[in-house]
Amino acid sequence: MSSGTFSLQRHPDAGTAPATAPAAGALDEKAQAILDAAEADKPSKEERAKNVVWSILKTYYADRQDLIKDVTYPATNKGLITTTPAAKAPKGAEQGSIAVSDEFLEQTTKEGFARRVLQVGHELMHVEQIRKGMSGSDKSAEREFLAFAWEGMAEEVAGTGKMNRGTRLRLINEAIKNYKDLGEDDQKRYKDQYDEVVKKKEALEAKKKAPAAP
Repeated sequence: MSSGTFSLQRHPDAGTAPATAPAAGALDEKAQAILDAAEADKPSKEERAKNVVWSILKTYYADRQDLIKDVTYPATNKGLITTTPAAKAPKGAEQGSIAVSDEFLEQTTKEGFARRVLQVGHELMHVEQIRKGMSGSDKSAEREFLAFAWEGMAEEVAGTGKMNRGTRLRLINEAIKNYKDLGEDDQKRYKDQYDEVVKKKEALEAKKKAPAAP
């Protein structure tokens, strides 16, 4: 997406806040239910991995789940891999296929849940980018800069926990790496967003260097 923005959609039945909201950084009932299903012994690892992705889509991206045609297992690489199948779809109506890895399932933990939610959002951004004409290897750095910048800068969804500083820094560094691979015109186009990413990186690194409170 040329704007680099992406909205998180809560599940339609989440309009009323629970009587007792979860503490900051804690998982709410919906997040805990997804986590419990991921960590259960049954069904098979394949089904649990695919179910986690679908549950995240339905719970946090309800207005965008139609971007995804199917979820497959296993991914040949770590994390999630999204492709847009070659089936002839009207331009602007392409759907993605997400391949989910064992690593994604194994990292669906209390500590990693907030990142898993944002990670799915990253993949949805890629499908929207394809719909906007950003396909092809020559657009790869642009797609990844925007997706990693969004993922690294986005606030965690309330009730999904916290993403740790080290993970956020790694995502931001990936955005910076891809920005540097852009051509001169694209670097000028995204300069303001790049500056925001660098500012966030500096703030996170400053926290690391700050002395501990007595």
